[in-house]
Amino acid sequence: MSSANLNSVTATPSSTTTNISAPTVSNSQQADFMTLLIAQMRNQDPTNPMDNNQMASQIAQLNMVSGLNKLNDTVTSLSNNQQISNSLQATGLIGRQVMVTSNKFQLVGGVSHMAMDLSHSADNVTVNIKNDQGNIIDTINLGSKEVGIQNISWNGKTNTGIPATDGTYTFDITAISNGVPISTTALSSGTVQNVSISNGQVSANVNPLGNIALADIRQVI
Repeated sequence: MSSANLNSVTATPSSTTTNISAPTVSNSQQADFMTLLIAQMRNQDPTNPMDNNQMASQIAQLNMVSGLNKLNDTVTSLSNNQQISNSLQATGLIGRQVMVTSNKFQLVGGVSHMAMDLSHSADNVTVNIKNDQGNIIDTINLGSKEVGIQNISWNGKTNTGIPATDGTYTFDITAISNGVPISTTALSSGTVQNVSISNGQVSANVNPLGNIALADIRQVI
């Protein structure tokens, strides 16, 4: 199975807008502040003039708040542009088969597409196939496997030798290295039907797995 890692689409782990909390200062408020400051300077007691440091501090605070507001606008604009860019890139996945983070898969005509991502090389890997009731119907002993993404082959038969009916199944993985369990990620494949944006997040509708976040797409097959 030829595959390519999906880097360009999932390079941004999140499309969440980052806001920097700060009081808002409008142009009219800035003008009012300067008017009051000038009036205060004109009417100050000559024997007790305004402290220069205090005046400079007030002006600096106003400028800082104004600058933060402009920065917020810039960050929001960049985030929106990134969402649009992600959406345009994701449309290139429509009609393509992808490998995503999921332990659910389809068996069609005795054929299934599963894989796993091993965080370390394993001495022994075992995969349990479960039906829609959560019962184990077959166990696959894969032996030793290298670190990274590895395909899982299942002949579509139960542990009694009877062919399983077409439908939706799940699987879990147990991987051991030097007697210690290691982290694994279950992967399954599907075809991208369309791309959508909801609550600022770009997702792909992968048949038969449903809506999948772009960050969960691991490979384009």
